[in-house]
Amino acid sequence: MTDKEVMQQALDALEKGAWDTLRGRNAAEALRTAIAQPEKEWVGLTDEEMRLIRSDFHGSLDTNAYCRAIQNKLKEKNNG
Repeated sequence: MTDKEVMQQALDALEKGAWDTLRGRNAAEALRTAIAQPEKEWVGLTDEEMRLIRSDFHGSLDTNAYCRAIQNKLKEKNNG
């Protein structure tokens, strides 16, 4: 089940049960706004970006740092 499907189920439940409270209306409006946002497509690393990361760690045995560098680059590309 996607995030949007979960949000839609929550919105449906709010509208059926808690709509008459300010808190319920605020939650429903927040969900409606989130559902309306376009889903972002995953952006992977290019061959050049992978080459650059590999070159930074050439000969290094610190695999944790290497993995963090990959993770940070992907976060940068996918979360702004």
